[in-house]
Order: sequence, then structure tokens, then C-alpha cells
Amino acid sequence: MRRKWLMVFCALAAAGCMVTACGGAEEKATEKASETQTESVAETETQQVTEKETEPETQTESETETAAQTEKATEEAAAEPKIMYVVSDVYIRQTADASSEAVAVAHLGDEVTAVPEDGKWCKVKLGDKEGYVVKDYLTDSKEEADQAVKSEEAAKAAAEAAAQAAQPQAAPSGGGVYEVSRQAFDDCDGSGHGYYEITYSDGSVRTEEY
Repeated sequence: MRRKWLMVFCALAAAGCMVTACGGAEEKATEKASETQTESVAETETQQVTEKETEPETQTESETETAAQTEKATEEAAAEPKIMYVVSDVYIRQTADASSEAVAVAHLGDEVTAVPEDGKWCKVKLGDKEGYVVKDYLTDSKEEADQAVKSEEAAKAAAEAAAQAAQPQAAPSGGGVYEVSRQAFDDCDGSGHGYYEITYSDGSVRTEEY
């Protein structure tokens, strides 16, 4: 009887060992699978973070390069000589300075070759003369220049008509000298000042500032 119970006990112990061994193996397999899954998730997250960090940098570099190319193209286009038109009589200065010596006069409607400079000046060439003119006195529209010429001619005609209307209608009875005509000349510096050239009946000419 005792031997029989001993054999049963041994059988139970052996079964317990097998269960324990299997459970340990399963637990190890589970732990290994869990570790593998954790490593895979970590790799995926690392890759996503790397892509996120790299993508904006690449995009920013591309945008910066495009902006630089656009700016360079704009600068090159601005530096190219182009035909422009004078919209008011103005001095062509030796340097880009209002107090610089005048080398020539660009008249209303003149066509010049111009290269825009930094600031308010343009480098221009008119015939064999080169110098600088304030940008405000130039336009790249021929229509605008033609309209300015027409306006100026109309203004001069009105001024001459007013001057003639102010003249005596007939020579003085005493036969004295009288004004025959009066023509306005602008100073070409944009100030609005200039002078009248007055012709008298005896052929003499006098100037009068305005």
C-alpha cells in the first residue's frame, strides 16, 4: 500500500514539473514576443520622429533656395538697361546727388537708356551724355510720356495766351517800346521756378524770373 502511494506521489510530482517547465517556456516565449514587439514599436516611433525632423528642414532649405533664386533673378532684371522716357525737364547729374554738377538737360519726352540704382536715382544715357536722374522724372510707359508732353504744350499755350492778353492791344500813342511776346522756361530741377524771355517791339529781349 505504501509503495502504491509512493508511486502516485512520484507521478504527481513529475506532472507538476512538466507543467512548471511548460509554463516557464510559455512565459519566456511571451516575454520574448513582448520585447520584440516593444523594440519594433520603438523603431517605428524613432523612424517617424526622424522623418518629421528631416522633412521640415528639407522643405525649408528648398524654400530658401527658391527665394534666393527669385531674388537673384529680380536683381539681374533690375540691373538690365531699359528704355525709359522723361516726364519733366530735368538735369542729368554727374553723380547720384542733387548738388552734383549737371552734365546735360533731359527734356520732356526724351527717350533715355536707364539702369535703376539703389535709392531714388537711375543711371541714364542720353546721346553721348551719361549721368544720373531722379527716378520720379522717368517712366517706362511711352503713353504716359506722350500725355505729359501734351499737357506741357497745353500749359505753355495757355501761358502765352495769358501773356498776350495782358499786352497792350496797340502801340502806345507816344511810339514807345512795348512787350511783343513772353515765353516761359523752366529751371529743369523740379522746383517749379524758371524765367520768362520777354521780347519787345524794338527787338530787345529781357528775362524775368518766376
